[in-house]
Amino acid sequence: MEDENIPQHITKKLTSLNGTLTQISDKYEEVKEFLAKCPDADFSYTDIINSQDDFTALARLLHDNQRIKDLAHKMGRIYISEEKKKATKIPEASKNEVHGTHRSNDLMRMLPSELVNLEDETLEVLFYARLLEHNLLTYELQGVTYINGEEQQTSQKRTGPVVACLDTSGSMAGAPLLKAKALLLAIANILKQEQRSLHVLLFGSNGELKEFSMNEVNNSSGLLSFLQQSFGGGTDFETPLKRALEIIKNDEDFIKADILMISDGDCILSTEFIGSLDTEKNLLDCSIYSVLCDGKRVEDNFSDEIILL
Repeated sequence: MEDENIPQHITKKLTSLNGTLTQISDKYEEVKEFLAKCPDADFSYTDIINSQDDFTALARLLHDNQRIKDLAHKMGRIYISEEKKKATKIPEASKNEVHGTHRSNDLMRMLPSELVNLEDETLEVLFYARLLEHNLLTYELQGVTYINGEEQQTSQKRTGPVVACLDTSGSMAGAPLLKAKALLLAIANILKQEQRSLHVLLFGSNGELKEFSMNEVNNSSGLLSFLQQSFGGGTDFETPLKRALEIIKNDEDFIKADILMISDGDCILSTEFIGSLDTEKNLLDCSIYSVLCDGKRVEDNFSDEIILL
């Protein structure tokens, strides 16, 4: 390339692009172990740099996740194939869902495999040629919308959906919350592979609640962004448990769901609430699995099973 008479403005542009690509390459190298633990998550470069989490620590926590797999397989009851009506979909011009891959010059949505060419001086020229020709492999984003019409669909699910309640009170700050995020991201990855629904509730003190539902539009990328939020302050388990039961009762996508409570175990429910909770659990035939990220308590008055993380 030194012998070619490259225009100065092109040289400047290539120099700028090289700096951007170096940053992208370095960041992917930094988080590659974490990405390997969530192979179906489709995290983009933008998702990663917008997250404030320690990805090295997350990868370490996800390294031996057999207990997480066992927990995911316990939640949700086994049931037979079912027929249901499904709304017909057509795509619309929006960009909020990873739909696949295509060729473009969008560096922020570029697949990590394209960066391999930059490690070889000869192949580096090929990379820039693909870039200028809009021929890099990148994630394709597009949205969908519903139109009138129904089709009959038969599906078979091995296990049911999950409503996860994540404690983001002050006592969870630091290592406990990082453990909780690692658990939830791993659970989300497993449920996605098994085509199972996941609804996440972030909670703090009384009345504090934020919600995120994993579906065709809201994927693991959106979950990672959602988990950057927290409340701090006190802890109230009644608010998320009431909402979780409401979702299982009223949302057809969460019939036969179980509840996953992730916390440090610093809250016990009142006897009065326990009575109504037990009644609802029996009516809905659901179980509560509690995962303790830092607490010393090994039993409570509402969980069907407690797991120490």
